[in-house]
Amino acid sequence: MDSFRQPHWVADAVREMLTSSAVQISGIVLNGTAEPWAPPPIRRRLPQRLLNAWRKRDAVLLDRYLRFDARRYPSKGQDPFEPTDLSADLAAVPYITAQPRQTRYSDFFDDAALAFVRSLAPDVAVRFGFRILRGPVLSIPRHGVWSFHHDDNRELRGGPAGLWEVLLGWPSTGAVLQRLSEDLDAGATLARTWIATNMISVNQNRIALYRAAAPLLAHKLRELHRRGPAALALRPGESGFQPYSDRLYIAPTMAELLGGLLGVLRRLVVRKIADMRMYEQWQLLFGFDARQTDENLIPQSSMFRLTSIVPPSDRFWADPFPVKHDGRFFVFFEELVYAENKGRIVVAEFTAEGMIGVPRVVLECDFHLSYPFVFQHAGSWYMMPEMGEQGVQDVFRATSFPDQWERHDTLQFGRIIVDPTLHFDGVRWWLFVGTAPAPGSTCDELSLYHSDSPLGPWTPHVGNPVVSDARGARPAGRLFRVGDDLIRPAQDCTPAYGTAISFKRVLCLDTESYREEQIGRIDPDWAPVIAGTHTINAAGPLTVIDGRMRRRR
Repeated sequence: MDSFRQPHWVADAVREMLTSSAVQISGIVLNGTAEPWAPPPIRRRLPQRLLNAWRKRDAVLLDRYLRFDARRYPSKGQDPFEPTDLSADLAAVPYITAQPRQTRYSDFFDDAALAFVRSLAPDVAVRFGFRILRGPVLSIPRHGVWSFHHDDNRELRGGPAGLWEVLLGWPSTGAVLQRLSEDLDAGATLARTWIATNMISVNQNRIALYRAAAPLLAHKLRELHRRGPAALALRPGESGFQPYSDRLYIAPTMAELLGGLLGVLRRLVVRKIADMRMYEQWQLLFGFDARQTDENLIPQSSMFRLTSIVPPSDRFWADPFPVKHDGRFFVFFEELVYAENKGRIVVAEFTAEGMIGVPRVVLECDFHLSYPFVFQHAGSWYMMPEMGEQGVQDVFRATSFPDQWERHDTLQFGRIIVDPTLHFDGVRWWLFVGTAPAPGSTCDELSLYHSDSPLGPWTPHVGNPVVSDARGARPAGRLFRVGDDLIRPAQDCTPAYGTAISFKRVLCLDTESYREEQIGRIDPDWAPVIAGTHTINAAGPLTVIDGRMRRRR
């Protein structure tokens, strides 16, 4: 580290290591050449300030913009960049202050610091400070020196972190945890994550990025403790050879910054004008394929063949779950009346011609309900709806299907979970849920739990979160099989929640590991009024999906 004074996201990572049974911090190397923290300098006279500003106009303009952006879009909750003193937390850990030999961009540890690191015989060293580290220190830890790179190093190398994605309008922003090597950006990638890019604010984008990336370190250390060197094998889709042909991104020039900000302004104006003329409403779309058997769970694949069912203008319908009961088809879904701003669960009967009658309310609470995952077990119907941010998960049992339900049990997960999705593999029950880096978006992570019963108790997967990627973490409906392939529908929440559905082929699902790969997706392109989609399910011949439709005010 450069000093004991660190950004809050680093302090959180250090404190998590201090409290982990899998990790012991054996020593610290401080940077003796780092500039100590000091209060802002005294303001000079106006002519001198103007002259300095002109000489450093690119940097000054960027600094002024970032300051304005931080004031306009401040952190909601704990600011990950707030300086935090770790002196008390690390008082018992031995340390040395290094005086590294410095070249233009790199730092090389001095002999005393190298001897100190060798005496610790560390498994891993974590870089939270210094500049580019090179030299013998990289090979002393058994499993190398680890460092964060707050960008997707396959798409963007350089920095500043989280800035260029906003200026260029990229839908997602990535970060990696990597093992450093002598060749810059050529080290092995240990973990990756992606968030939805905030298209308006660099500050909000950076806050979300650092919050999502920080847990990668503790997660990888726990995995290394549990699995040993096998935890450091190349991830699916990774290669030891990572060619990169784009530019090296550095702080933008005045022209680049102004050009990027024009794009930000254009997006903001377009959004405001669209909000004045249009509003978006979640609707249902259905298709009925009489050739399918009652056991079919594979949704129809041609979205343009589906028929839209438009709710009244004062509400929306989303998260459809169709089931067949006593020869009749029922669809459970979320209904949210705008004036109440709280979801409830309704049901409607469907035929090949569409919805029969008006949806009936079957479950309503004092809090938000959505994503009504309905399933049968031991001759009874159960429902596990999403409960927003309650921190618990209720399971309801039908006393008179489909209209009457009672609370059967309350499950404790110790964290917020969203879109609970059950799957039975013939031996074990699995629960797929969206989770969040704390704090963070519930679109960023997928966590797994397993049990002998769909009613619990549930054991967390040792690899949680098993996916860290806003482009396909959060569940989007029931898993289904196509031949020997197990397919998981997932939400693509980039650049915004409810953008598209991505289909993942599950390659490995057991209590020790989870792997999947993308095989296809549904983009909201089959009709000009559709802006997004995020849940799809089938029951026999009936397929139902939701769509975020643009409607005139």
